[in-house]
Amino acid sequence: MYKLTISHVQRDDDGRAFRMGKDESVMLDDSSAWQPRNEGDLFRLCQREYGRCIGRVYWEHNIPSPVSGKTVITDRHGWVFQRRERYEDADRIPHGEPTTFLHETWVTWRLVLGDSATAA
Repeated sequence: MYKLTISHVQRDDDGRAFRMGKDESVMLDDSSAWQPRNEGDLFRLCQREYGRCIGRVYWEHNIPSPVSGKTVITDRHGWVFQRRERYEDADRIPHGEPTTFLHETWVTWRLVLGDSATAA
């Protein structure tokens, strides 16, 4: 079972990013419309829903090490997808102005085992 956090970001033509709404938390289990069997299935489902993949999301964990004092471990925990969307009011935008924008979706995931799914 996977627990997803989905964040939507809009980029304007200058590359500035604006978060759109709140993050969504989604639990994918046997009763879900999405039922990925593995990470590859999950990736393909997200790609169909959110567009092409343009990068990965990494988390860094600082773990105390008796030898060096601190060890940093980097784990891959998600993807960044992007697609071009049309503004809702594109029909009213003056001629020559952009009618589309880049919509980014950041999907992070965590594998949840057993009864810990209800506590998450």
